[in-house]
Amino acid sequence: EGGSIPYILRTPEQLARYFDGLELLEPGVASCSRWRPDTEALGLPAEVHQYGGVARKS
Repeated sequence: EGGSIPYILRTPEQLARYFDGLELLEPGVASCSRWRPDTEALGLPAEVHQYGGVARKS
């Protein structure tokens, strides 16, 4: 009715389960704003309520 796409909110701990069996890279499951290559030049970015992570298969 509203035309929006349904979505499910998950905690960082719930998201971390998607990476089971993989090598989770730093900073792990974290606020997406913390996934910047160089935070020192700009200072620590604000925390946002959107989380992500990057992992590699060994």
